[in-house]
Parts: sequence; structure tokens; C-alpha cells
Amino acid sequence: MASDFWDKKWADSSSLLHVPARRSPVRSVVDGLECTHSMTLLDIGCGAGAYEKSLSGQVGTVVACDISREAVICAKRTVPDNVELVQTGGEGLGFLRSCSVDVVFSYSVFQHISGSLVKKYLSESLRVLRIGGHLRFQVFERKRLFRQGVVQVLKGRRFRTSAGMIIQATLLWRDNQRLSSLSWPLGKPWSRQELSTILAHLGFTHIDFDSLEDGELVCTARRS
Repeated sequence: MASDFWDKKWADSSSLLHVPARRSPVRSVVDGLECTHSMTLLDIGCGAGAYEKSLSGQVGTVVACDISREAVICAKRTVPDNVELVQTGGEGLGFLRSCSVDVVFSYSVFQHISGSLVKKYLSESLRVLRIGGHLRFQVFERKRLFRQGVVQVLKGRRFRTSAGMIIQATLLWRDNQRLSSLSWPLGKPWSRQELSTILAHLGFTHIDFDSLEDGELVCTARRS
């Protein structure tokens, strides 16, 4: 199970606690979203709560969820009082009612899961967002990922690399399968056109993209 994998990683959290903070998005999580203290923000895949301290000061309530019980335990030690922590099954947002949040955010999460599960989370994000609410998430961008080369993308991270693995990685990505041979699971990389099509079909508008380092892509969309 995916939860078992992440529980093992977070059980020895010394190697994980600073990863999100070290590689934060170019734009602030809520930059340009006109957040107020009456708003509720959902963080999908909060880990040990690296963003929660900052987020909690910009909105009224943060609902932070993660598939890993160990990650939630780590987060409980540091998050502010207006952060609600939820351990989930990792397959949706069924713990939230429809139209209950103003911002849905996810960073360094969708890059680890299958394309079909990403689509489910995007659909569920639309359901839980209030009209006018915003979705902001990060994935790997296919074009830039292969242009830079898998080795360059993974440089400096805790992955096993070899010529054979690079070939295997390329084949698995093209088949939209997980890179189970890596130390960390990687899911489907996306094109901007793919994401735009999916989001528009779901009912999102004002779709925008930001390119980050290492082939990462941040997408922002609005529920109309």
C-alpha cells in the first residue's frame, strides 16, 4: 500500500522534514489568490506540515491531509491551532463536504501518483471548492522533463540512477506507470495541454502555469 511506503519514510523523518521547505514554489502558495482570514484552505499531502505555519497566517482555517499516519504525527508537533490534520485513504477527499473550501493546494504530491488518481483529485477539488475558489498544484512537465534528461531532473535527490534505470524510467513514464524501481515513487508527467483540457472539461477556468526548476510545473485554476 502507498500508505505503508510513506509511513516508512516518515518514521525516519530526519531525511524528509526539510525537503518541501528547501524546494518551495516560485510564487507564494497563495500569492495572487486574494486570501482572507475568513477563508478555508485545503493542503493535499501536507507531510510534516512544512507549509502550514505560513498558510495558517493567511487564511482562517487550514485543513491539512496526508495518507501517512507517521506524517500526521510529525505535523501535530508543530502546526498552529487553526490547522486541522486529517489522515486519509489517499484516494479522494470524501472527508470534506461539497463547496466547503476556498483554496485547494498541493505541492510535491501529484508527481508521486498515477495519472488516473491525479484526475480523481482534480475532480474532487472542483467538488469541494466554493464557486470562485482556486486550485493550485504542482506536477512534472513532460516536455521539460525529457528535454533536461531524467538524470538531470533527479540530480541531488535520493534516487538510484544507472543507464539501465534511465531507459526503464523512460519506458515506464510513456506507459503511464509508476517508477517502482526508484527510491521514491514517481507518477505521470503532464503536458500543459493535457492539464488544460482536463481542467476545462471539469469546469475550471482561468487556467495558468508557472515553470519551476527541475522540470516542475505549477498550475492554477479557478472554479467558476
